[in-house]
Amino acid sequence: MPSRGWRVALAGLVLGGLWALFFLGAGDAALRADLAERLRQHLLATLDEANFSRSGEGANDEAALLQAGQGLNEALTGLISSRWYAPYRACEVRLTHIDGVVIAPGLAGDIRLRLPRNQVEREVLVGLSCQPRVAAVLGGWALLGLLFAALYRLLPPPLSSEHRYWRSYMLGHGYESELALDVLTDYPDTTLALSESQRDVLQRLHDPALANFPQVLAVVTDPRVAGLKQSQLDWLLLGLGRSPQGDLEAALALATAPDQVCVDLSERQLTVRGLAIPLGVTPLFYYAWYARRRLSGEGWVSNPAANRPDIEAGAELVELMSAHGGHARAINDLAQAGLKARTLDQNRSKIKEDMVAVLGEELARAYLFESRKDDDGLHMQYRLCADGSTIRILG
Repeated sequence: MPSRGWRVALAGLVLGGLWALFFLGAGDAALRADLAERLRQHLLATLDEANFSRSGEGANDEAALLQAGQGLNEALTGLISSRWYAPYRACEVRLTHIDGVVIAPGLAGDIRLRLPRNQVEREVLVGLSCQPRVAAVLGGWALLGLLFAALYRLLPPPLSSEHRYWRSYMLGHGYESELALDVLTDYPDTTLALSESQRDVLQRLHDPALANFPQVLAVVTDPRVAGLKQSQLDWLLLGLGRSPQGDLEAALALATAPDQVCVDLSERQLTVRGLAIPLGVTPLFYYAWYARRRLSGEGWVSNPAANRPDIEAGAELVELMSAHGGHARAINDLAQAGLKARTLDQNRSKIKEDMVAVLGEELARAYLFESRKDDDGLHMQYRLCADGSTIRILG
Protein backbone atom coordinates (compact mmCIF):
# COMPACT_ATOMS: atom_id res chain seq x y z
CA MET A 1 0.00 0.00 0.00
CA PRO A 2 1.40 3.48 -0.88
CA SER A 3 2.53 5.62 2.01
CA ARG A 4 0.45 8.56 3.11
CA GLY A 5 2.91 10.96 1.47
CA TRP A 6 2.55 9.27 -1.92
CA ARG A 7 -1.24 9.16 -1.57
CA VAL A 8 -1.32 12.89 -0.85
CA ALA A 9 0.99 13.61 -3.81
CA LEU A 10 -1.21 11.53 -6.12
CA ALA A 11 -4.32 13.27 -4.83
CA GLY A 12 -2.64 16.63 -5.43
CA LEU A 13 -1.85 15.70 -9.04
CA VAL A 14 -5.38 14.46 -9.73
CA LEU A 15 -7.03 17.46 -8.11
CA GLY A 16 -4.59 19.77 -9.88
CA GLY A 17 -5.57 18.26 -13.22
CA LEU A 18 -9.27 18.59 -12.39
CA TRP A 19 -8.67 22.16 -11.29
CA ALA A 20 -6.91 22.93 -14.59
CA LEU A 21 -9.84 21.52 -16.58
CA PHE A 22 -12.28 23.47 -14.45
CA PHE A 23 -10.17 26.64 -14.71
CA LEU A 24 -10.09 26.46 -18.50
CA GLY A 25 -13.71 25.37 -18.87
CA ALA A 26 -15.07 27.94 -16.46
CA GLY A 27 -12.99 30.69 -18.09
CA ASP A 28 -14.22 29.77 -21.56
CA ALA A 29 -17.85 29.57 -20.44
CA ALA A 30 -17.67 32.89 -18.61
CA LEU A 31 -16.01 34.60 -21.59
CA ARG A 32 -18.61 33.25 -24.05
CA ALA A 33 -21.56 34.18 -21.83
CA ASP A 34 -20.30 37.72 -21.26
CA LEU A 35 -19.41 38.24 -24.91
CA ALA A 36 -22.75 36.87 -26.13
CA GLU A 37 -24.75 39.16 -23.89
CA ARG A 38 -22.75 42.26 -24.83
CA LEU A 39 -22.98 41.54 -28.57
CA ARG A 40 -26.69 40.78 -28.35
CA GLN A 41 -27.39 44.10 -26.67
CA HIS A 42 -25.21 45.94 -29.21
CA LEU A 43 -26.87 44.25 -32.21
CA LEU A 44 -30.36 44.92 -30.87
CA ALA A 45 -29.43 48.57 -30.63
CA THR A 46 -27.67 48.90 -33.99
CA LEU A 47 -29.30 46.55 -36.52
CA ASP A 48 -32.29 48.18 -38.21
CA GLU A 49 -35.34 45.91 -38.35
CA ALA A 50 -36.06 47.13 -41.87
CA ASN A 51 -33.01 45.24 -43.11
CA PHE A 52 -34.77 41.91 -42.32
CA SER A 53 -37.71 40.41 -44.22
CA ARG A 54 -40.95 39.90 -42.37
CA SER A 55 -41.26 36.30 -43.58
CA GLY A 56 -37.83 35.19 -42.42
CA GLU A 57 -36.90 33.93 -45.87
CA GLY A 58 -33.92 36.24 -46.28
CA ALA A 59 -32.63 39.69 -45.61
CA ASN A 60 -34.31 42.71 -47.17
CA ASP A 61 -30.97 44.48 -47.48
CA GLU A 62 -27.97 42.12 -47.46
CA ALA A 63 -25.57 44.95 -48.31
CA ALA A 64 -26.64 46.91 -45.25
CA LEU A 65 -26.23 43.86 -43.04
CA LEU A 66 -22.82 43.12 -44.55
CA GLN A 67 -21.69 46.68 -43.99
CA ALA A 68 -22.94 46.67 -40.39
CA GLY A 69 -21.25 43.36 -39.71
CA GLN A 70 -17.92 44.43 -41.16
CA GLY A 71 -18.04 47.64 -39.17
CA LEU A 72 -18.68 45.64 -36.00
CA ASN A 73 -15.76 43.32 -36.77
CA GLU A 74 -13.45 46.30 -37.06
CA ALA A 75 -14.62 47.43 -33.63
CA LEU A 76 -14.11 43.93 -32.22
CA THR A 77 -10.43 43.85 -33.19
CA GLY A 78 -8.40 43.76 -30.01
CA LEU A 79 -11.59 43.89 -27.93
CA ILE A 80 -10.55 41.12 -25.57
CA SER A 81 -7.39 41.71 -23.60
CA SER A 82 -6.53 39.30 -20.82
CA ARG A 83 -4.53 39.76 -17.66
CA TRP A 84 -1.52 37.56 -16.91
CA TYR A 85 -3.52 35.25 -14.67
CA ALA A 86 -6.42 34.78 -17.11
CA PRO A 87 -6.85 31.23 -18.50
CA TYR A 88 -6.85 32.41 -22.16
CA ARG A 89 -4.82 34.82 -24.29
CA ALA A 90 -4.67 36.04 -27.92
CA CYS A 91 -8.44 35.93 -28.28
CA GLU A 92 -10.02 36.79 -31.64
CA VAL A 93 -13.72 37.65 -31.99
CA ARG A 94 -15.44 37.84 -35.38
CA LEU A 95 -19.07 38.25 -36.46
CA THR A 96 -19.45 35.60 -39.22
CA HIS A 97 -23.17 35.37 -40.11
CA ILE A 98 -26.28 37.50 -39.72
CA ASP A 99 -29.52 35.74 -40.69
CA GLY A 100 -27.75 33.75 -43.39
CA VAL A 101 -25.67 36.62 -44.69
CA VAL A 102 -21.94 35.74 -44.62
CA ILE A 103 -19.99 38.52 -42.98
CA ALA A 104 -16.55 36.92 -42.50
CA PRO A 105 -14.85 33.49 -42.50
CA GLY A 106 -15.70 31.36 -39.49
CA LEU A 107 -13.47 30.61 -36.49
CA ALA A 108 -12.97 27.46 -34.41
CA GLY A 109 -15.81 28.03 -31.95
CA ASP A 110 -19.16 29.65 -32.73
CA ILE A 111 -21.40 31.57 -30.36
CA ARG A 112 -25.01 31.36 -31.52
CA LEU A 113 -27.30 34.30 -30.77
CA ARG A 114 -31.06 34.50 -31.30
CA LEU A 115 -31.94 38.06 -32.29
CA PRO A 116 -35.62 39.15 -32.59
CA ARG A 117 -35.84 41.36 -35.65
CA ASN A 118 -39.00 42.24 -37.61
CA GLN A 119 -41.11 39.71 -35.64
CA VAL A 120 -38.80 36.76 -36.43
CA GLU A 121 -35.93 35.18 -34.41
CA ARG A 122 -32.78 35.72 -36.46
CA GLU A 123 -29.64 33.57 -36.01
CA VAL A 124 -26.38 35.43 -35.57
CA LEU A 125 -23.07 33.53 -35.44
CA VAL A 126 -20.00 34.94 -33.71
CA GLY A 127 -16.69 33.15 -33.94
CA LEU A 128 -14.35 33.04 -30.93
CA SER A 129 -10.82 31.66 -30.91
CA CYS A 130 -8.43 31.82 -27.93
CA GLN A 131 -5.14 30.25 -26.94
CA PRO A 132 -4.90 28.74 -23.44
CA ARG A 133 -2.46 30.57 -21.18
CA VAL A 134 -0.22 27.63 -20.22
CA ALA A 135 1.81 29.64 -17.71
CA ALA A 136 -1.31 30.63 -15.76
CA VAL A 137 -2.63 27.07 -15.72
CA LEU A 138 0.69 25.59 -14.62
CA GLY A 139 1.15 28.35 -12.05
CA GLY A 140 -2.24 27.60 -10.53
CA TRP A 141 -1.46 23.90 -10.55
CA ALA A 142 1.85 24.59 -8.77
CA LEU A 143 0.16 26.79 -6.17
CA LEU A 144 -2.39 24.06 -5.53
CA GLY A 145 0.44 21.56 -5.12
CA LEU A 146 2.19 23.84 -2.63
CA LEU A 147 -1.06 24.21 -0.70
CA PHE A 148 -1.45 20.44 -0.48
CA ALA A 149 2.16 20.07 0.64
CA ALA A 150 1.63 22.71 3.33
CA LEU A 151 -1.55 21.04 4.54
CA TYR A 152 0.22 17.70 4.61
CA ARG A 153 2.97 19.13 6.77
CA LEU A 154 0.85 21.27 9.07
CA LEU A 155 -2.37 19.33 9.57
CA PRO A 156 -2.58 16.03 11.46
CA PRO A 157 -3.43 13.00 9.35
CA PRO A 158 -7.04 11.80 9.39
CA LEU A 159 -7.68 9.18 12.05
CA SER A 160 -8.14 5.59 10.96
CA SER A 161 -10.77 3.35 12.54
CA GLU A 162 -8.10 1.92 14.84
CA HIS A 163 -6.98 5.39 15.92
CA ARG A 164 -10.59 6.39 16.56
CA TYR A 165 -11.20 3.25 18.61
CA TRP A 166 -8.22 3.77 20.92
CA ARG A 167 -8.85 7.50 21.17
CA SER A 168 -12.39 6.71 22.35
CA TYR A 169 -10.93 4.17 24.77
CA MET A 170 -8.54 6.72 26.24
CA LEU A 171 -11.19 9.42 26.52
CA GLY A 172 -13.47 6.92 28.23
CA HIS A 173 -10.76 6.28 30.82
CA GLY A 174 -10.23 9.92 31.71
CA TYR A 175 -7.40 10.96 29.37
CA GLU A 176 -7.34 14.40 27.77
CA SER A 177 -8.09 14.55 24.05
CA GLU A 178 -4.77 16.26 23.25
CA LEU A 179 -2.78 13.59 25.09
CA ALA A 180 -4.74 10.83 23.34
CA LEU A 181 -3.88 12.27 19.93
CA ASP A 182 -0.24 12.83 20.87
CA VAL A 183 0.09 9.20 21.96
CA LEU A 184 -1.79 7.55 19.10
CA THR A 185 -0.37 9.54 16.18
CA ASP A 186 3.01 7.94 16.85
CA TYR A 187 1.58 4.58 15.73
CA PRO A 188 0.40 3.51 12.27
CA ASP A 189 -3.06 1.95 12.10
CA THR A 190 -1.57 -1.48 11.31
CA THR A 191 0.31 -1.42 14.63
CA LEU A 192 -2.81 -0.40 16.55
CA ALA A 193 -4.75 -3.36 15.14
CA LEU A 194 -3.93 -5.40 18.23
CA SER A 195 -4.34 -9.14 18.40
CA GLU A 196 -6.51 -10.74 21.05
CA SER A 197 -3.47 -11.57 23.17
CA GLN A 198 -2.13 -8.00 22.90
CA ARG A 199 -5.49 -6.62 24.01
CA ASP A 200 -5.46 -9.02 26.94
CA VAL A 201 -2.04 -7.78 28.03
CA LEU A 202 -3.12 -4.16 27.63
CA GLN A 203 -6.25 -4.60 29.73
CA ARG A 204 -4.32 -6.37 32.47
CA LEU A 205 -1.53 -3.81 32.58
CA HIS A 206 -3.51 -0.63 32.06
CA ASP A 207 -4.33 1.22 35.26
CA PRO A 208 -6.34 4.44 34.67
CA ALA A 209 -5.42 5.62 38.16
CA LEU A 210 -1.76 5.59 37.14
CA ALA A 211 -2.54 6.99 33.66
CA ASN A 212 -0.05 4.47 32.27
CA PHE A 213 -1.76 3.85 28.93
CA PRO A 214 1.13 5.34 26.85
CA GLN A 215 3.65 3.06 28.59
CA VAL A 216 1.37 0.01 28.27
CA LEU A 217 0.68 0.70 24.60
CA ALA A 218 4.42 0.91 23.95
CA VAL A 219 4.79 -2.54 25.51
CA VAL A 220 1.93 -4.33 23.73
CA THR A 221 2.78 -2.88 20.31
CA ASP A 222 6.37 -4.07 20.51
CA PRO A 223 6.70 -6.65 17.69
CA ARG A 224 8.30 -9.11 20.11
CA VAL A 225 5.23 -8.97 22.34
CA ALA A 226 2.91 -9.37 19.37
CA GLY A 227 4.75 -12.58 18.47
CA LEU A 228 4.32 -14.24 21.85
CA LYS A 229 2.12 -17.28 22.28
CA GLN A 230 -0.80 -17.14 24.67
CA SER A 231 1.05 -19.43 27.08
CA GLN A 232 3.94 -16.94 27.26
CA LEU A 233 1.89 -13.87 28.07
CA ASP A 234 1.43 -14.68 31.77
CA TRP A 235 5.19 -14.93 32.10
CA LEU A 236 5.59 -11.58 30.35
CA LEU A 237 3.14 -10.00 32.78
CA LEU A 238 4.91 -11.60 35.71
CA GLY A 239 8.24 -10.24 34.50
CA LEU A 240 6.84 -6.73 34.02
CA GLY A 241 5.25 -6.82 37.46
CA ARG A 242 8.49 -7.88 39.16
CA SER A 243 10.43 -4.95 37.75
CA PRO A 244 9.77 -1.55 39.36
CA GLN A 245 10.36 0.12 36.00
CA GLY A 246 8.54 -2.52 33.98
CA ASP A 247 11.73 -3.77 32.30
CA LEU A 248 10.45 -5.11 28.98
CA GLU A 249 13.73 -6.78 28.05
CA ALA A 250 13.81 -8.80 31.29
CA ALA A 251 10.12 -9.66 30.96
CA LEU A 252 10.59 -10.87 27.38
CA ALA A 253 13.56 -12.96 28.46
CA LEU A 254 11.38 -14.64 31.10
CA ALA A 255 8.48 -15.14 28.66
CA THR A 256 10.68 -16.80 26.04
CA ALA A 257 12.92 -18.78 28.39
CA PRO A 258 12.86 -22.60 28.18
CA ASP A 259 10.16 -24.09 30.39
CA GLN A 260 12.61 -25.76 32.75
CA VAL A 261 12.75 -26.49 36.49
CA CYS A 262 16.25 -26.61 37.91
CA VAL A 263 17.19 -27.79 41.41
CA ASP A 264 20.77 -26.82 42.19
CA LEU A 265 21.67 -28.70 45.36
CA SER A 266 25.18 -27.30 45.63
CA GLU A 267 23.80 -23.74 45.55
CA ARG A 268 20.63 -24.80 47.40
CA GLN A 269 18.45 -23.00 44.88
CA LEU A 270 15.31 -23.78 42.89
CA THR A 271 14.71 -21.90 39.63
CA VAL A 272 11.81 -21.96 37.16
CA ARG A 273 12.65 -20.55 33.72
CA GLY A 274 15.75 -19.12 35.36
CA LEU A 275 13.66 -17.26 37.97
CA ALA A 276 14.78 -18.03 41.53
CA ILE A 277 12.15 -19.44 43.91
CA PRO A 278 13.37 -18.85 47.50
CA LEU A 279 12.63 -22.10 49.33
CA GLY A 280 13.85 -23.02 52.79
CA VAL A 281 16.68 -25.56 52.86
CA THR A 282 14.57 -28.50 54.04
CA PRO A 283 11.63 -27.87 51.63
CA LEU A 284 14.19 -27.59 48.82
CA PHE A 285 15.49 -31.11 49.60
CA TYR A 286 11.94 -32.48 49.60
CA TYR A 287 11.30 -30.85 46.22
CA ALA A 288 14.55 -32.40 44.93
CA TRP A 289 13.45 -35.79 46.27
CA TYR A 290 10.12 -35.59 44.40
CA ALA A 291 12.00 -34.36 41.30
CA ARG A 292 14.27 -37.40 41.41
CA ARG A 293 11.26 -39.68 41.53
CA ARG A 294 9.78 -37.84 38.53
CA LEU A 295 13.01 -38.30 36.60
CA SER A 296 13.18 -42.03 37.30
CA GLY A 297 9.62 -42.91 36.26
CA GLU A 298 6.07 -41.72 36.72
CA GLY A 299 7.10 -40.08 39.96
CA TRP A 300 4.19 -41.08 42.19
CA VAL A 301 5.01 -41.15 45.92
CA SER A 302 2.54 -42.63 48.39
CA ASN A 303 1.96 -40.85 51.66
CA PRO A 304 2.75 -43.33 54.46
CA ALA A 305 0.10 -44.30 56.94
CA ALA A 306 -0.32 -41.87 59.81
CA ASN A 307 0.79 -44.53 62.33
CA ARG A 308 3.50 -46.16 60.20
CA PRO A 309 6.37 -43.91 58.92
CA ASP A 310 8.18 -44.98 55.73
CA ILE A 311 11.66 -46.06 56.88
CA GLU A 312 13.03 -46.65 53.37
CA ALA A 313 11.91 -43.26 52.03
CA GLY A 314 13.30 -41.65 55.18
CA ALA A 315 16.69 -43.23 54.49
CA GLU A 316 16.67 -41.79 50.92
CA LEU A 317 16.06 -38.33 52.25
CA VAL A 318 18.74 -38.74 54.94
CA GLU A 319 21.26 -39.67 52.26
CA LEU A 320 20.24 -36.71 50.06
CA MET A 321 20.37 -34.17 52.89
CA SER A 322 23.59 -35.50 54.37
CA ALA A 323 25.35 -35.29 51.01
CA HIS A 324 24.41 -31.63 50.52
CA GLY A 325 24.49 -30.12 53.99
CA GLY A 326 20.92 -30.48 55.19
CA HIS A 327 19.82 -29.40 58.67
CA ALA A 328 21.02 -31.83 61.35
CA ARG A 329 17.69 -31.85 63.17
CA ALA A 330 15.75 -32.79 60.01
CA ILE A 331 18.28 -35.53 59.26
CA ASN A 332 18.12 -36.95 62.82
CA ASP A 333 14.29 -37.00 62.83
CA LEU A 334 14.22 -38.94 59.55
CA ALA A 335 16.99 -41.32 60.68
CA GLN A 336 15.29 -42.14 63.98
CA ALA A 337 11.60 -42.15 63.07
CA GLY A 338 11.45 -42.50 59.26
CA LEU A 339 9.38 -40.38 56.87
CA LYS A 340 6.02 -39.38 58.35
CA ALA A 341 2.91 -38.40 56.39
CA ARG A 342 2.61 -35.17 58.36
CA THR A 343 6.19 -34.22 57.46
CA LEU A 344 5.48 -34.70 53.75
CA ASP A 345 2.25 -32.69 53.97
CA GLN A 346 3.96 -29.83 55.78
CA ASN A 347 6.81 -29.58 53.28
CA ARG A 348 4.51 -29.73 50.24
CA SER A 349 2.44 -26.98 51.81
CA LYS A 350 5.54 -24.87 52.46
CA ILE A 351 6.77 -25.42 48.89
CA LYS A 352 3.40 -24.31 47.51
CA GLU A 353 3.30 -21.22 49.71
CA ASP A 354 6.76 -20.08 48.65
CA MET A 355 6.26 -20.84 44.97
CA VAL A 356 2.86 -19.12 44.76
CA ALA A 357 4.36 -16.06 46.46
CA VAL A 358 6.69 -15.67 43.47
CA LEU A 359 4.75 -17.07 40.52
CA GLY A 360 1.13 -16.66 41.49
CA GLU A 361 -1.49 -19.40 41.61
CA GLU A 362 -1.85 -19.96 37.86
CA LEU A 363 1.81 -20.16 36.91
CA ALA A 364 2.86 -22.08 40.03
CA ARG A 365 0.32 -24.84 39.41
CA ALA A 366 2.45 -26.44 36.67
CA TYR A 367 5.41 -26.85 39.03
CA LEU A 368 3.63 -28.01 42.17
CA PHE A 369 1.98 -31.32 42.98
CA GLU A 370 -0.84 -33.40 41.62
CA SER A 371 -2.49 -36.20 43.56
CA ARG A 372 -4.49 -39.37 43.17
CA LYS A 373 -5.73 -42.26 45.30
CA ASP A 374 -3.31 -45.06 46.08
CA ASP A 375 -4.10 -48.52 44.81
CA ASP A 376 -5.21 -49.50 48.33
CA GLY A 377 -7.91 -46.84 48.17
CA LEU A 378 -6.89 -45.51 51.58
CA HIS A 379 -3.86 -43.34 51.05
CA MET A 380 -2.94 -40.54 48.65
CA GLN A 381 -0.14 -40.42 46.13
CA TYR A 382 1.64 -37.22 45.04
CA ARG A 383 4.05 -36.25 42.30
CA LEU A 384 5.38 -33.13 40.61
CA CYS A 385 3.22 -31.83 37.77
CA ALA A 386 6.33 -30.90 35.79
CA ASP A 387 7.31 -33.49 33.22
CA GLY A 388 10.66 -35.20 33.69
CA SER A 389 11.96 -33.74 30.44
CA THR A 390 11.74 -30.25 31.94
CA ILE A 391 13.50 -31.10 35.24
CA ARG A 392 17.21 -30.76 35.93
CA ILE A 393 18.98 -31.61 39.19
CA LEU A 394 22.47 -30.22 39.70
CA GLY A 395 25.07 -30.89 42.43
